[in-house]
Amino acid sequence: MTAPLNAFTGRQIVYTNQVPFEYDILYTNLYKMMDAGTLALAMLAPSGTIQGATPQNYFLAYNLECVPTSPATMSINIIPGGAAVGESGLGGVGVLFGYVPVDSSNYGVIASNTVDHIFKPFIQTTSNSPITLGPIANTLTPGQSVIWLVEAQPITTDANSTNRPYFNAGSPSTPTYSAANQTRFDYINYQLKMGAITSGTPVPPTADAGWAPLFNITLVSTTTTIIASNITINANAPFITESLTQKISQTTGDIRYPLRTQTVSSINYRKFSSGTAAYTPTAKTMFATVEAWGGGAGGAGATSGANDGGAGSGGGAGAYFKKLLLAADLVASMNYNVGTGGAGGGVGLNGADGTQTTFTYGSVPTTLIAGPGLHGVFVNAGAAPAGTLGGAGGAVTGTVDASINGGNGGAAFSLGNSKVVMSGQGGNSATLGVGGSNGTATSGGGTIGGNGTGFGSGGGGGTNAGNNAGSTTGGAGANGYILITEYISA
Repeated sequence: MTAPLNAFTGRQIVYTNQVPFEYDILYTNLYKMMDAGTLALAMLAPSGTIQGATPQNYFLAYNLECVPTSPATMSINIIPGGAAVGESGLGGVGVLFGYVPVDSSNYGVIASNTVDHIFKPFIQTTSNSPITLGPIANTLTPGQSVIWLVEAQPITTDANSTNRPYFNAGSPSTPTYSAANQTRFDYINYQLKMGAITSGTPVPPTADAGWAPLFNITLVSTTTTIIASNITINANAPFITESLTQKISQTTGDIRYPLRTQTVSSINYRKFSSGTAAYTPTAKTMFATVEAWGGGAGGAGATSGANDGGAGSGGGAGAYFKKLLLAADLVASMNYNVGTGGAGGGVGLNGADGTQTTFTYGSVPTTLIAGPGLHGVFVNAGAAPAGTLGGAGGAVTGTVDASINGGNGGAAFSLGNSKVVMSGQGGNSATLGVGGSNGTATSGGGTIGGNGTGFGSGGGGGTNAGNNAGSTTGGAGANGYILITEYISA
């Protein structure tokens, strides 16, 4: 009898004295697999990720570990028990979930189904462990290194061939026999993939299509046995590092649910006004905000002849950003650099640019940049009027929660032989920086540009009208700044 189509969920029904069909048992197995696979899909797959994934190109792994052989050789063992990857280390069973077709080949009398996909578990048990890969031949010369990738692939195969009896219509009391596989297994296949040999820093190879990257094996020319320090987790390894019960029941909570599971007992402010160094979070910091200002630029100085006037435009302000760092972002040491303000221009000279402020966070280092302001420019009109724009404000590089570009410096102009000039004010920075003052002058007069105040503002430009011999320099930009607000648990 032909099996019904699209019957991939439900419960099989049989009746008293019924002659069973072949698919009565097969559909019961299929329904069980579909239930487990769709539950895994709903519970484990990130929203929007699975639906657009290429079949056999999305994975999650749990309770698998790569360890040296005993005694150590140039081979490695894959075993259940994922303590080394931040899992519970239960032993027993390791699993690779693969987003795969329901069945790529006929399942007995049930036709294959390569249209529908589920999140199917592929198993490695303790009873069939360890699985040994290698030995790896080390052909490196002094100074060279290489990374080998351990990658995993979900495999479905039919096995356990058995000589089975079949109904013999010609002689019902004498069955016929034919060999056929009696079990469909879903298991994990592993292989080693060699990266590029290099004299610099080795890079792991990319996993092949249909394979999940799990572990890196790093070798140098002197490696004769693979030990634990040679084995690391691949950066793209899809390991599940916490269970559903940990997400729901963990008393100390997860930073993703701070209002539900943790209470802020104190707030601490960390302030950095200069230099390049490393920031270490205060103990028990649950999350923090980082605010940064780039350095402001200097305004231009001014000079003039006896019958004309000169002026400097203002320096631009540094940019500002604010970034929320969650617990996972707060690693033990995070580098920063506080930008400096640019010097004001001397008599008749442009100002100097500020320098950028940077902050690097996360286990995979991510750098945020508050860009500097650009310098003010000197203009000397000569006999005819002339002017120039101020220096541009800085911009932010990186993904942040809030950002404000630095204000542009003010323009400068001169009315030429009338000897009337005006310089540009320094650009304002976000929230805490006011640009340096500008000035005006007439025949024989001059002014000095004001220095930027607060954090990251630009310096004002100087003025000089009618060959003023006094100091008519531009103002300096204000230094950058970093303010980290730490929210600390009890």
